[in-house]
Amino acid sequence: MCSVGYNADIVCLQEVDRKVFYGDLIPVLTSTGLDGIYSEKGGQVVEGLSCFYRTSKFKIIEFHATVLSDAVVNEPVLQPIRAKLSENDKLKERFMNRTTAIQIAKV
Repeated sequence: MCSVGYNADIVCLQEVDRKVFYGDLIPVLTSTGLDGIYSEKGGQVVEGLSCFYRTSKFKIIEFHATVLSDAVVNEPVLQPIRAKLSENDKLKERFMNRTTAIQIAKV
């Protein structure tokens, strides 16, 4: 096993290119005992979020990824945010046109 940096148990990255995730990060980090999950943020760019975790300490029980603007529309728990956005048309338009992604991993 090779040693990389700080020996973190969890590493979260944003703006990760899909090719970099699968072609570079997975091969290198799995050799150090980490495994990773990747989700794209949507839009025209092929990039997203990744979360790596030490397999000797964690196991993914559940994983969910979504674009935040989609979640605000579809998730009842986010209704207060949806209501606030409805008060400001400019803000709502800017928010809804963004491809901000979120990842939730239950370990």
